[in-house]
Amino acid sequence: MSDSKVPKSRKSHLFKMAAKLTFQQGKKLFAQPSERVELLKEQAEVLVKSVGQLKGAAMKAIQSLSIEGYDFLPPEVVEILEKLQSKAPPVPNEILLTRLENELGKEKFLKISQIHSEPLAAASIGQVYEATIDNSPVVIKIQYPDVAQSVDEDIDTLKKLLKTLIFVSQKKINLDEVMEEARRVLKLETDYKHEEASLIRYKKLFKSSSYIIPTVYSEFTTSKVLVMSKEEGIEFSSWMRLRPNAEQRDKVADQLLNLYIKEFFENRLVQTDPNPANFLINPVGDMVLLDFGATLEFDVSFVKDYQILVRNVFSKNRDKILEQVLNLRFIDPRESEQAQEAFLDFLILSLKPFEDDLQPFDFSNNYYSQMVRSEAWRFSRMLKDSAPPKNLIFLHRKLGGIFMLLKKLDVKKDLSPFKAMMIDTNYY
Repeated sequence: MSDSKVPKSRKSHLFKMAAKLTFQQGKKLFAQPSERVELLKEQAEVLVKSVGQLKGAAMKAIQSLSIEGYDFLPPEVVEILEKLQSKAPPVPNEILLTRLENELGKEKFLKISQIHSEPLAAASIGQVYEATIDNSPVVIKIQYPDVAQSVDEDIDTLKKLLKTLIFVSQKKINLDEVMEEARRVLKLETDYKHEEASLIRYKKLFKSSSYIIPTVYSEFTTSKVLVMSKEEGIEFSSWMRLRPNAEQRDKVADQLLNLYIKEFFENRLVQTDPNPANFLINPVGDMVLLDFGATLEFDVSFVKDYQILVRNVFSKNRDKILEQVLNLRFIDPRESEQAQEAFLDFLILSLKPFEDDLQPFDFSNNYYSQMVRSEAWRFSRMLKDSAPPKNLIFLHRKLGGIFMLLKKLDVKKDLSPFKAMMIDTNYY
């Protein structure tokens, strides 16, 4: 299928992709160990080609895998999946520039000059172009045709595929709430007026910080087109390829850690997409924040209860941890005592990097990452009734993504100040 348009029958496209992957998986069962990486690479290429054409929800799911897969997939496979982070197969310019003119009207469209012929980025929801308005450089994000209308079909199809996997695994997990949360967030992401409002709020909240937030051109923004100032900087992965020194990497690590604490604990407003393409590093090492479509607001009561949980985990008081976990509905009370204990073990291990005797913590420590993966796998196999908590899936997507970026930075950080900010500061 040509990349010239988004496939019309998304459902059949997803199931064809699943069939191809199943076939590749069958080949892998009979392959020699030395051949398995090559077969994994073939599967990754199938995923990238298929979901790159679909865009939308399916592409978002694979982008998450490219971030989360850093620890357990071969680097050759992750490198292929990373193509979807900012360089997915583009939709032809004429389709999107026609949409731009239709959205803005001819008079506003003619005020935009020097639109670059090649997109700056081709992402899951829209394509980004450089241009000029009133002699000022801007970037224009134009949403792909039919992506907003396809969210429901994509989520329903993915839901069926997941239910089949759950049935085969003989679990009783109900993913309805999780999938509905995914549907809600994806619909927010396809509404650029929501992103405009989030950008304006972030710019106000971060005005006295070193973080750089683009300025929205509201006159040129609609639900399908977002225009904002072009900010100088290099995308995180490209910046890492320039081999920044230890001091530069340490500064970026500080910014990532402070960002999560400021977003969640202080502002209760979190941009939940940790795609490396959403972080630019400018020439003086300050961070430019991009892509606010998946910005979520959290209730004061939830953030307060979450902070109490973190304090209990640090104190290792298992009775209080379990009480708060059940209170927050992070695990179903019907789970066995063994499963509940395994979940507590996982929570304690997750915050181990902050323990006093491990400072400075080495984020390149593969042993710790492998322990977390192993513990997560152990307790997830025990779970029979617990779906991922809907109010955590996107928050922890951001947290997990930041951890992966810190791992890539190869830094050693004294996390004591950040631990104090999480548990000692009263943000309410």
